[in-house]
Amino acid sequence: MVSLEGLVLNHASPHLAAAARDIPRLTALQTLCISTVSWSDEAQELELALGGLRQLRQVKLEGILPAVLELPLDAALHVTVFDEWSAEHPVWQSVLPNMRTFKWDDDTWSLSRLPGVLQAPSGLIQVLLRMHEVGSSERPLRLRAAGSPAASICLACRDAWVDLGGATLRHVCITTDRIVLSGTQSCSERCPDLYLEYSALDEVPSEPLVVVPTRLGCWGATCRRTPMCGGRERLWKGTNAL
Repeated sequence: MVSLEGLVLNHASPHLAAAARDIPRLTALQTLCISTVSWSDEAQELELALGGLRQLRQVKLEGILPAVLELPLDAALHVTVFDEWSAEHPVWQSVLPNMRTFKWDDDTWSLSRLPGVLQAPSGLIQVLLRMHEVGSSERPLRLRAAGSPAASICLACRDAWVDLGGATLRHVCITTDRIVLSGTQSCSERCPDLYLEYSALDEVPSEPLVVVPTRLGCWGATCRRTPMCGGRERLWKGTNAL
């Protein structure tokens, strides 16, 4: 067992907590995956003090909210959560330099702000958010990530209200039935690479959409608008012509 290089544990594994306690003894371990698809006390009480595993390079936690989480500096962390409690839990703050991907999958939740993991310095490369809706007419979602400007973010939801003003992320992908955009007039240079796929695209009446010709034009025969923010690659795919 000491020479084991890869380990996969799931909620169906017998004695999950006991198995997790033995992980620090696997000094040759390089990859670790622990997953569950349903809430359980056992899955939320794991103590993963893995800082001494110098060979560990990839750690995937799906539906797991450990009571203790310590990783070696070179280990890349990939996290999937299914509720706000887990998404905003302080346990992630100590391993933000290790975090590469963060997925929050909850199609019953209405997201009012970006997750806290994006607001502190981290190693994040990709954030995936699958929600019921994003933002609201009174408070559109602001795409500002103070701690992770290099991260790309993908939003999938039914309805989205998004403020692009002051956007700091390098890449944004939004797939939705209906989207309302604001803040487009101030995003000329700071706006991230943007991909939109929608059934209906609206604009805030007081902030008409800014249209700047680019070398790419539009993608999709039903969309007659040119992309925003000249000079960068961006794709809009929509079924309504504005």
